[in-house]
Amino acid sequence: MKLLVHWERIVVVGTGIFLILMIIIGCVMFQHQEYKRLHPVYPEQYTAGAVIDQSVGRAIEKYQAVLDSEQNNPDCTLSNCPISSKYLPGVPEDRALFTNAERNNVRWSSSNEQTKSDFSIYSVNVKEDKTVEAIVYVRKTTCIATKEGEKHSGGTFLHRMILIPSLLDGSEYVVMEDVDLGLEAGHQYPGSFDPLYSSHEETTALYPPCPNVSESNKH
Repeated sequence: MKLLVHWERIVVVGTGIFLILMIIIGCVMFQHQEYKRLHPVYPEQYTAGAVIDQSVGRAIEKYQAVLDSEQNNPDCTLSNCPISSKYLPGVPEDRALFTNAERNNVRWSSSNEQTKSDFSIYSVNVKEDKTVEAIVYVRKTTCIATKEGEKHSGGTFLHRMILIPSLLDGSEYVVMEDVDLGLEAGHQYPGSFDPLYSSHEETTALYPPCPNVSESNKH
C-alpha cells in the first residue's frame, strides 16, 4: 500500500511539472510569434546600383506592356502569338514563346476583359553569370465589360523575374523568365518599401479601357 501511494504522488507531481512546462513553453512560443509579427524579418533588398536598376526597370516596363497588349488579343494564342515577349528586341531566339506568368495570362484571358499593369521593383540581384534576379510587385487593374456596364478589379502580385543582358545592347536587359510567387511568398515581403524602380507612378492612366462594352450591352 505504501508503495502504491508513493507512485501516485510521483504521477501527480510529474503531471503537475509537465503541465507547468507546457504552459511556459506555450508562453515563450506566443511571445516569439508576437515578436516576429511586430518585428518581421524580410528578404534582403539587393540593388545592383542605379544604372543597372534603371536598365532592369526599363526592360520590365517593355515586357509588361507586351503582356497587357496580349490580353483580349485574338491573334495571341497559346500555340501562336506574334506579339509575345519573345519577340522583343534583344531576346535570344531560343527563348520560350512565353514566360510562365505570360503563359498564364494568355491562358486565362477573356474576350470581355482588358488588363493594365504597373510595377515596383523590390530587389535587383546580379549573379556571377551576369543574369539578374528581380523581385517585382506587379499591380494589375482589369476592366470587365458586362451587360450592366464596366467593372474594375485589381490586385498586387509578387513576381520573380530573371533577366539577361540584351543581345543588341549589353547595357540593357531582357526578361527571360517570370514567375508569380503566390500569396504565401507575398506575405514574406513588406507591404511598403522604397522601390528601386517604379512605372506609371500614380498616374491617372492606370485604368484600362473596357473592351466591347457596347457589344456586351447589346446581349
